[in-house]
Amino acid sequence: MHQRLQPGARIYSDKHPFYSWLPNHQAVNHRMKQYVAADGEGHTNGIESFWAVLKRGLIGVYHYVSPQHLARYVVDLRAVLMTVNARSGNG
Repeated sequence: MHQRLQPGARIYSDKHPFYSWLPNHQAVNHRMKQYVAADGEGHTNGIESFWAVLKRGLIGVYHYVSPQHLARYVVDLRAVLMTVNARSGNG
């Protein structure tokens, strides 16, 4: 993961302990009804939405997913969401 992080990048996640070692890490604590990080900027809504749409697509569109090709499904969904967001002015 270190190889993929750009120097100075801010990372926002939930409170899962796996992420605590990351540099510049801010976390939201959903158990405490916190949905925006303490700095007021970070949240996990975007990635949570992405995973929800991916799961729905896997069940409703693709019906079966080969682990070998999962990355292709993710790339395809990303392209679709970027197009939808650009059309709606959210991207």
